[in-house]
Amino acid sequence: MVRYWNLFKDDSVLPLIQTYLAFFLYAFNDQTKRFRNFMAYDRHWLEESGSDDSQGRTLGALADTLLYAPNDSVAGIASASSSRPCPPRGNSSPRGRGPGPSSPATPSSSASEAPAR
Repeated sequence: MVRYWNLFKDDSVLPLIQTYLAFFLYAFNDQTKRFRNFMAYDRHWLEESGSDDSQGRTLGALADTLLYAPNDSVAGIASASSSRPCPPRGNSSPRGRGPGPSSPATPSSSASEAPAR
């Protein structure tokens, strides 16, 4: 939404930006130091902390908000929210693990061990 505002300077989206920032503030779990991701219709959280992917997306959205903030108030909230620590939970996502030993990206033998043709 802040990118849209930055392109078009459309002040009609400012209430939406404030609503989304309020959700980020509400989604942060002070006990786990991570952002939650899923909320039920009755507004209770369905998890204690979101996935590593949702943490990265949240921090990316806060960085965009800080970069393209339409005013100092929005920039201040984005800065305070993004500076909270979000410790990793380990490699819970396959994307965070990288190629394994049997991956084609990792050669299993050296050139000197290659079979002769």
